[in-house]
This record gives sequence, structure tokens and C-alpha cells, in this order.
Amino acid sequence: QASVDEWTTPLASGTKAITDVGFQPDLVLHFLSTATALGASAIGRFGFGAMDKDSNQFGMAVESANGVSPSNTVRSRLSPACLTLLASQATSYTAKFASMDTDGFTVNFTQVTGANAFLVNSLSLKGFKVKCGSETKVAGAAPVDQTAVTLPFATTAFLAASVWSADTAINDNAAFALGGASGTTA
Repeated sequence: QASVDEWTTPLASGTKAITDVGFQPDLVLHFLSTATALGASAIGRFGFGAMDKDSNQFGMAVESANGVSPSNTVRSRLSPACLTLLASQATSYTAKFASMDTDGFTVNFTQVTGANAFLVNSLSLKGFKVKCGSETKVAGAAPVDQTAVTLPFATTAFLAASVWSADTAINDNAAFALGGASGTTA
């Protein structure tokens, strides 16, 4: 099962329930920007995060200021958090997993800065084994091998996202990567 829901961030800290999903999700992917309605935004801000039914979660964000010289871009990763957004090179919104509900999910906004309710699009999925989380990439001269994450089930697909940032750090130079694969071996 799958459902896409558009909702807005609250104007104050506290829980926010999304109740029109139609089922209890196993996984929710969140996409957030500073748009308050459909259309363009003067500053490029984007947040991406995920949470699973076992309360594993991660959130990441990038920001690119408009019309400044030299250019000014930043990136950040937060864990545990399923939503995060940057504004003026600081974390402005943070939400954490609260629950997966019979008709949707609930998040707890622990940090809200600003007077605007921003649009969030959430993709809720049900019907497969899933685990989300956050790992720190091994650094070093190429080639670099890194031990794979061990899961309690066989995988047939994966999704990976990165902003090349240590947990909770805000780093210069915005970067965002999203990739995945699926398939089976005999």
C-alpha cells in the first residue's frame, strides 16, 4: 500500500498527527521545503527524512541562499529526527517520530522557528520489511571499503541518502545524494 499526503508544519512545538493515510504505515518518507504554497521560493531549502514503525529515523537538509556573493550553501544531518530544515545556516525545524497510527502517523516537532507553516509531502508505505537509520561514511583515500549494515532480514532493495555531513553538524557547501537498487541473487 502507498499514500502521498501533503500537510503543513505547525507554528509551535508539539505533536502533529496526519490521519488521512488510510492504513498504518511501515515506513514514511518526508520531503520538506520552505514553500508555503505551490510555486517558487527565493531561497533553496530542502529537507528529506524517514521513519519506520520501530521508531528508527533520520533527517537531512540543505540550504542555498539566493543573490549573495560569495555563494552561501550549507548541509546538515540529524539523528534521531525524521524532519529537519535549515534557515540562515541554523536548524530551524526539527521533528521526531512519535507513532505510527491506524490511519497515519504522528510526529513531534521539538523545534519550530519562524511564523510560516511550510509544506511537507509524505510518502507512506506498508507491506514489506523495512529498517531506516543513519550511518557515518568511512573516510580515507580511494578505494575505501565499509562494512555493510547488518539487518535482521534479507534485503531485496535499498535506498540510500547522503548530505556528506556528520550527525548534528552544519557544514558549508550544500550537497545531497539519493540512490538505491533492487534485485535478487541466486
